[in-house]
Amino acid sequence: MMKNWPENMEYWDDEVEGYTYLIDLVILLNLPAIKHFLYKNFLGLLTALEIILENSEGLSTKVSGNLD
Repeated sequence: MMKNWPENMEYWDDEVEGYTYLIDLVILLNLPAIKHFLYKNFLGLLTALEIILENSEGLSTKVSGNLD
């Protein structure tokens, strides 16, 4: 059943559902790589935050030492 869409709007209804399963399969096959990518980026973020916190602690002790 076709809907009445304006001419300038794209509508994807080719009544072929096999492509959605194919896309899901590709995502599932790449899931280990996606998880690895996210895990490595998460570790990088934690490392960067740790470095920032260490540097900010060093700066705060220097500033407080100068104020005394």
